[in-house]
Amino acid sequence: VQVVEADELSNLALLDRLDPFCRLEHIAGTFQTRVCEDTLTPAWGEIFTLEGKARMLNTPLTLKMFDFDSTLDNIFGQVLVPLNNLPPKKWVDCWYAMEKPRGVPGEVSRREESPGPEMVELSEAPKGKRG
Repeated sequence: VQVVEADELSNLALLDRLDPFCRLEHIAGTFQTRVCEDTLTPAWGEIFTLEGKARMLNTPLTLKMFDFDSTLDNIFGQVLVPLNNLPPKKWVDCWYAMEKPRGVPGEVSRREESPGPEMVELSEAPKGKRG
């Protein structure tokens, strides 16, 4: 899974700037991107490998976005990413709308469509396929 970038975070932020980072949670492990300082349009481009048995694909990946703070990191969005619909041996490049902490549901938007607010882009590939 590659965490590519996020856009239009101003719709989630109470401040003019954020120090966003993402935490990916799955039964295969927990991963975290680096912090992008002082931005509403972070770009990570970080790849994380989820290794495990095929049945683990039935468990969605939870991506949570935080604003880094030296005392307490504040969550400001999350999305559940289904892994069981991945086509074999192909990258899937999608924008996902973040769910706000208050429980407002998000929407999924394919990359070829214009991204809506609070979006994070992920690229996903099956095990062993990069490129």
